[in-house]
This record gives sequence, structure tokens and C-alpha cells, in this order.
Amino acid sequence: MKKILSTVIVLLFVILSCSPLSSAETKEKIQKDRTYLISFNSYIDIEINTSVLEDPVEFGIPVNVPIDIKYWTDIPEDFLWFIPRQIRNLILFGQIIDLRQKIHLDILNPPDWANIYFSSPDVLVDITQGNQRSNANTSLIILLNQDAPSVSYKIDLAASSDQIKRLNGFSYQESLDITPQYSPCITIESDNIIQVIPEQTIHIPINITNCGNKISRVTPILVSGNGEWTPMINPPELELPIDDSSEFDLQFTVPNDFYGLQVFQLNFKVEIYPYRSGSPTLTIPLYIFLYYP
Repeated sequence: MKKILSTVIVLLFVILSCSPLSSAETKEKIQKDRTYLISFNSYIDIEINTSVLEDPVEFGIPVNVPIDIKYWTDIPEDFLWFIPRQIRNLILFGQIIDLRQKIHLDILNPPDWANIYFSSPDVLVDITQGNQRSNANTSLIILLNQDAPSVSYKIDLAASSDQIKRLNGFSYQESLDITPQYSPCITIESDNIIQVIPEQTIHIPINITNCGNKISRVTPILVSGNGEWTPMINPPELELPIDDSSEFDLQFTVPNDFYGLQVFQLNFKVEIYPYRSGSPTLTIPLYIFLYYP
């Protein structure tokens, strides 16, 4: 009986060492080429806890995104149950010891305005049988620079395992979206000390540049001044792309009895466009001094 069992084991080993076959590819899960007539498949799945990314991500504060990795194979639970485990390992994996699978994680398209990395780019999992799953955990760390644009960005992640003899390798891709927090910023250029004469109509150009990280709406608000000057400012608001500039035109007519100094204060309110609830806003004052003579 022992002789028959030994013969069966040898025959199995020879059969399992036969010619290669190649495997098919799928759209998201790409299985690597098989190398043996009888081989088994690996599978990987990634679950990303995106709850910390539901709100825009702040600058300079690391964000920890938990990631759960699941791994399993289609090796039957009772495969070669009747032979010693060490010999079964040798047939399957080329080694007599119990092995663990290494899963490597990659970021496929890291933006240049952020530092993004895995806390553990390589994790070890048990090689299971019978569709039992083994788990490993890691985290994706996201640290945004100040110049990160406040627009949604998709990050593509990849997880892959190498082939271990008759256990085929596997690759899996997943993605997540991040939106950097809005950072309002404008620069204002204007002549703000102007000599005038009575009954003169004055036009003062006010140049606005968006130095923020998203399209911004700029709204001028006249805070103080003399109503007798009938001040007007056009247009009533501007929508400026990043690094773009445009002008407001401040117009008024000097009263015929003016003498001395008149000060106008304008506040420029800056907010994200289109409006996003909870986004930061910014208000910058501008003072214009008019005098005669």
C-alpha cells in the first residue's frame, strides 16, 4: 500500500510540473501568466474607508485613510490532503515550509502638490485554501502642500502579489477621490491717493488677481464714504480662474463744494465659485484717499 501511495505522489508531482498555460485578463483585475498545466489563482480586494475624505482635505495636516486588504486563492481545501503537508507545500510552492504571500501596494498617479504614501507598502498575508480569506491592514497617508488646487482629484491605487510556483500572481486596482480645501487669496492693485477737483467725474481702475487655489468670486462692498459723491462700482462681482486678473471700475463725481480730504473704504469679499458650503472666505479692505487742493 505504501508503495502504491508513493507512486501516486511521484506521478502527481510529474503531472503538476507539465507545460505552461497563459491566463486571461480582466478590465480591473489582471491575472498574471500561468506557468504550469495545473495551477491555482490568487485574488486581492481592497476596501478603503473614505469617511475621512468626505470633507475637503486641509493643508499641512496628515490624513490617515484606513485600508483593508483581503486575499484568497482557489486552492481546494482538501487538495492533496492524503500526503504530508511538507510534500504538498513542495508541490504547490516549491518549498516545504508554510509560506506567506507578500502584497505590494503602489500609488499610480501621485500629484506633485501632495505627499502621498502607504504606511506599509508591503504587507504579508496567509495563503489560504477553500476560498477562506486572510486580511491585512495598512493606511494611505495624505499630506497636502499649500499649492494644491481645490478641485477633485482621483488617486489610483494598485495591489499586486507575485507568483509562487503553481500559485499565480494577481493585480488589482482601486481609486479614491480627494478634494483639497479651498484657500482664498487675491491681490489688489490701485491708485489710492488721488487729487481731485470739484465737479470732476473720476474713474479708478482696481485690478484683482486670484492667487488662490480655485476659481473665486470677488464681490466689492462699499463700507464707508460720502453719498454725495454718488459712488458706483462695476461690475458688481468677478469670477476669476486661478492666476487670472480683471478690473473693477470705481466711479464717482466730486461735489462742487468739496475741499479737504475724503476717504472711501471698500471691502472685497472672496469666496469659492461655484459656492461650496463650509468653504473658507476672505475679506480684504481697500482705502482710497481723495483730496483737494
